[in-house]
Amino acid sequence: MKKWLPVAALLLVGCSSREESAAPRSEAPAAQPAAAQPAAAQPAAAAIAADAAAPSQPAALAAQAPSLPGARLITSAQSREFGLGPGSVYWCDDGVLRAAPKDGGAARGGLGPCQSAHNLIADADGVYQCSERGLVRIARGSETVMASSTCLGPTVDDTHVYYIVPGFPDVPDPGVYRVAKAGGAPEKLFARTPREQYMLAVDSEALWIGTFGAGAIWKLAKAGGGKATKVVSGQKHMVDLAVDTDSIYWLAEDAAEVRRRKKSGGAIAVIGRDVSQEPLVAQQGHAYWIEGAEGQSKRLVHLAPGAGEPETIATDLEGPWLAVDAEGVYLSQLDKPGIFAFPHQQPDPSARASTPHRSRRCRRAGRRAPR
Repeated sequence: MKKWLPVAALLLVGCSSREESAAPRSEAPAAQPAAAQPAAAQPAAAAIAADAAAPSQPAALAAQAPSLPGARLITSAQSREFGLGPGSVYWCDDGVLRAAPKDGGAARGGLGPCQSAHNLIADADGVYQCSERGLVRIARGSETVMASSTCLGPTVDDTHVYYIVPGFPDVPDPGVYRVAKAGGAPEKLFARTPREQYMLAVDSEALWIGTFGAGAIWKLAKAGGGKATKVVSGQKHMVDLAVDTDSIYWLAEDAAEVRRRKKSGGAIAVIGRDVSQEPLVAQQGHAYWIEGAEGQSKRLVHLAPGAGEPETIATDLEGPWLAVDAEGVYLSQLDKPGIFAFPHQQPDPSARASTPHRSRRCRRAGRRAPR
């Protein structure tokens, strides 16, 4: 699959791994989770001083926006991976965190250090990322270490930050964790076998946890005190997981398929084929993913709420990256400047089924970005 930046390269083991094994990693062992260093909870918006005014966006670059209704240029920065927060898009620029308003305007810089925007998310309390120091929060221009363990995939709600400690040989105590925004020691919520790799999606009531080796999805109530319930099984080598109000979505690497099932139960449906890279994202009944064989240009595929079949909404994409939130959908491409935004798409009555599945060889972790 795609090439991850240094920390994100830890995410998942390869196809030849067994449930109890994991891909080797050369980094030094990380420390066990530690209590957060105290920091005042300050709104990130108040903390971010405007950088020097960004140059006006060139018309030629704006003209390269994907041919989607309402597509527009957010920033001319060249960064394939980026993160989202209320009102802003964030990316890394030579190790420095930068941001641009979603509705246009000058970019802001000097927000703090940034290793990889793949593991970045923001809310009104700050910007959260997994870095060499562990899980950190950036607010008012300063960085607070919330947990010192190696981490991946942070996500937030009103009170906590949730994250994954990957199951690699030199990373102690893997599993799914959370830490209170107000501070305190991280809490381990879920773990299976020592070398298991996890995926995490969070909604208002529960954590949905995917396991690469075991091929299962578990539901764990946020309220605490209860046990996780297995809700899906027989899905070995899933590599991405998303949820919306009604459904669970996952990417099955070996079959190159996007699959969906109702949270309440029922049959598993294949909704996407010929999928050779992450991410898979879902929001408010909309699901988006990227199709196309490895080494070929990609197409962006969308399943709208209530639609019977997905439709291709953009083509000829080179190494695309995709993110979504309640405010819209955001897209960039490898080695090309520009992060673009477009509104959630409505179903096209004339849409046809997505491209039929074509078999592909199974690949090891450390997946490469299509070029």
